[in-house]
Amino acid sequence: MQDKVMELIEEFEARLKSLKEEYNNEFECGDLYFYIIDGCYVGQKNWYKEYVDKRRYEYGNAFKTREEAEFEAEKRRALYELKQLGRGFRPNESNYYICLHHDSPDNQKKLFYKSMTEVEHVYGDYYFDSIPKAKDAVYRIGEERILKYLFRVEEE
Repeated sequence: MQDKVMELIEEFEARLKSLKEEYNNEFECGDLYFYIIDGCYVGQKNWYKEYVDKRRYEYGNAFKTREEAEFEAEKRRALYELKQLGRGFRPNESNYYICLHHDSPDNQKKLFYKSMTEVEHVYGDYYFDSIPKAKDAVYRIGEERILKYLFRVEEE
């Protein structure tokens, strides 16, 4: 009976540890983490639950891998560029925006452009005065970057 109880306790503790790792994104003391600094460069630091560590974590600027931080930095760059080329929503005017087409005949995810006048529903200020201006923004930033960072579509 005692062996069975000890076995159950060990199973419980292993499961608890697994759940903590799965749901606790915070770092342990001494863990190396990565963050985005000025100019969208990636820095690194050890986690010591200092004020700056906690603030970075709270604001989504603490990453477990360099790759995650680099992805987020490049995403921020691309979306900033898109915002600079676009404009905010203007009620009762044409507001062209970039969409993702899922049902193309060749099963490729492709960009297309739409306009709305009354309902603002695009994430960010990525509206344009015309389709040519929206297409120019895609050309300048790069269709692959728009697909990857705005729509989270990875190359296949």
